[in-house]
Amino acid sequence: MGASNRTANRVMATLNSSILQTSKDLVFGIMDLTNRNKPLIPPLKLRRVIGQSDNYTQNRTDHFEDLCELTSHSNILDVGCGCGSLAYSLIKYRNFQGNYEGFDVIKEFTDWLAENVTSKYPNYHFKHANVYNKSYNPSGKIEPTEFRFPYKSNTFDMALLGSVFTHMLPSDLENYLSEVNRVLKPQGKCLISYFLLSSERPQSIVDHEFRKRFVDSGRGYWTINIERPEDAVAYQQGFILSLYKTYGLQLAAPVIYSGYQDAIVASKLAET
Repeated sequence: MGASNRTANRVMATLNSSILQTSKDLVFGIMDLTNRNKPLIPPLKLRRVIGQSDNYTQNRTDHFEDLCELTSHSNILDVGCGCGSLAYSLIKYRNFQGNYEGFDVIKEFTDWLAENVTSKYPNYHFKHANVYNKSYNPSGKIEPTEFRFPYKSNTFDMALLGSVFTHMLPSDLENYLSEVNRVLKPQGKCLISYFLLSSERPQSIVDHEFRKRFVDSGRGYWTINIERPEDAVAYQQGFILSLYKTYGLQLAAPVIYSGYQDAIVASKLAET
């Protein structure tokens, strides 16, 4: 197996295990009791929201060196930071000295992280983005098509969007992809996960049972829930790749396919 295949396997193992898992609440309930006084591990009620009851502490950073040129002094943007699993990995496994910025539409997440992480590690910052999402923030005041990331242009070396575009509709996704381009430095890298529909998917990858639930909305996307489409959204690969060209991003590696979520690594085109 070549180095690129090993890297791809590590990427998808990490992305998928952060979504697919079995609850082991007893084990982490005990861990919670031993992490008082501003613990780095969020309480179970938060981890359960995004299915991280039992794998929160795994290392999520190794593949970023290979694919996104992560260094100990990078400027990192974590879009949809959830309850901070990437930040945890950077602290525990990397002794990361750069600047980390994360935002999420779920205020409970960012409030907890600001109180318990930023208070100990001031180079980690978390913001609540009160953006509307029918599944995760139905009371949000900002339309996702109008949301501007709260950061200056050309700021970040790397941006991660894990399981974000899998919950966004086309026009919302386009705005976020444009914002990713804006805040990345020239040649900065982004790693974004998707549910991709593609005839290029290798035969060796058997689609997860979850994927069989997607139905065509007739509006340019596929979903598992017509009434609440943001629950899970899939796109034709060709459509997504066309958006990368539109918004000044070029693939930095082949599309990484998985039985569950796929991943695209891209870089911002150098400014002329």
